[in-house]
Amino acid sequence: MTKKIALLLCILLINQTLLASTKVNGMTAEQKNKAKETLLKKVRGTLATTFQTNLYEFSDEANKTFSNFTFAAINFASEYGFIAGVSASLVKDLRNERKLLARDPNISISIPVIGPNIETDLQALTNANSQNDIKKQKADYLKNKKLTARQKAILSKKEAAKKQKEAKLKKVKKVKAKKKKRSGGTFTLSLRNSLVLPLSDRSKEETNLRTVYTFQPVAVYILDPALIKGLILIANPSVRAFSHKFKVDINGNSNTQYSANMSFLISYQFAGSFNLTLSQRYSRAWTYDGRSNDQFSFDQSVAYIFAGAYSVYVGHAIGGSALEVNGQDSNLKAFDSRQSQVYAGISYRF
Repeated sequence: MTKKIALLLCILLINQTLLASTKVNGMTAEQKNKAKETLLKKVRGTLATTFQTNLYEFSDEANKTFSNFTFAAINFASEYGFIAGVSASLVKDLRNERKLLARDPNISISIPVIGPNIETDLQALTNANSQNDIKKQKADYLKNKKLTARQKAILSKKEAAKKQKEAKLKKVKKVKAKKKKRSGGTFTLSLRNSLVLPLSDRSKEETNLRTVYTFQPVAVYILDPALIKGLILIANPSVRAFSHKFKVDINGNSNTQYSANMSFLISYQFAGSFNLTLSQRYSRAWTYDGRSNDQFSFDQSVAYIFAGAYSVYVGHAIGGSALEVNGQDSNLKAFDSRQSQVYAGISYRF
């Protein structure tokens, strides 16, 4: 049953691409190239590789960790505003057995609700044809030469009235622009639905996972540049429903049935090419027998964007159980020499 669902979702994901490709038949070579360019403009992707380690000494064989995380995602933007995507990742332990493990791929579709497009860099459009043609200029010059003094006076009055009208329009536009600046920012909302394909060895052999469905509203607020330039706030609440073949995994641990998550992210771009990101996440998971546990994570990173599509980044992350072993005291912390992780990586967006 799971394989049939996965196959159906994959067919739905590439449906737009197939439709676009069928339209190419019967076109000229130039039309085909234009159609391909149009299709490629709708495709976006990300490739990233990250090296992560904890703060123990490298000589500490028992506690030191060092791993590489590689992530790839590709999205297709429909002309109706929907965005369908596929993502996958690999994790390689760079110590001990150095195994390369594949994580479960994820397919998703995002449905716009408010503001399907996010514009962070608004530019005034310039009219490339605003200047008159040379021939027209010559014609106007010859025509003005033949005008009488009275006609010239009437014409000058009309031009003065026209300039006065244009000046009033400019004032109205300035007032409207000021009102827009007072709006505070731009808000967008989309609904993201995703499904995990249990193809990894861990899902098939250890947890017996069938699939995971995630419903995630994504709220984005871009602050008006007139107030604070480059500041973006993102809220990602989500609910996840797990489906397993058995209630416990191969080691006898209870599998998760549901989870509720809340994530906040603050992004601030400064000095042109630098981006500071702060994020926090809190989640509660319930097992099939009704037990729950809370998890938290904090992440801070700085990225440098270059050549338009590349970025290098460094960061710090910490996470774990939100409660101490006694189940009552809080374990929330921003830094811990035993639990903190530091990372660095590079990404490419196309």
